[in-house]
Amino acid sequence: MIFLEHFFEQSASRAPDAVAVDDDGATTSYGDLEAYANRIAHYLIAAGVEPNDRVCILMKKNAATYAAVLGVLKAGAAWVPLAPGLPRGRLRQLFLQIDPKLIVADVQTLDEACSVRTTDGAAVALSGDLPLLVLGTTDSNAAAGIGSESDLAAHAGDRPVVDGRSPDDLAYIMFTYSFSATVMISSVSLRVVVSPIIPT
Repeated sequence: MIFLEHFFEQSASRAPDAVAVDDDGATTSYGDLEAYANRIAHYLIAAGVEPNDRVCILMKKNAATYAAVLGVLKAGAAWVPLAPGLPRGRLRQLFLQIDPKLIVADVQTLDEACSVRTTDGAAVALSGDLPLLVLGTTDSNAAAGIGSESDLAAHAGDRPVVDGRSPDDLAYIMFTYSFSATVMISSVSLRVVVSPIIPT
């Protein structure tokens, strides 16, 4: 079976030194992005993420964001992009609707991510305390369920093997919203994304 992340992996295998992301002159090669995404995937799997679980990505757009998306896909889960800057109440509402297994954030969005885990010091009514992976920093807090780059370093950079995956698994969840309208959520399967890409 061919999954969405396999198309990136093929490019990484063919040209590992080619530039995959150019972020205002800061470039990341396919090989480096592949290894980074693999470590994220191994971290997620070790954290209990399984196929069809939802992982929210609350980050500014940069190379780490691409690695996070790939890492979620490689772990067999569905990625859910969230726009930084949403009102905190709306963000909590989205998290309650999505019921994610884990949040991936960065230093710039850490406060927003933490705001949906606690409200005035009390845990938000989600399915347990949401684990949080913060990219771009080495500061971790295992007791609070917060991981960082230092935790990723403990994982291998090779491609993970995830059993039990299906083309009908979720690939991602998108939503449309306004500051006054009800959130509309669309779930997209891997089959829907991959089928138009593969020649018949």
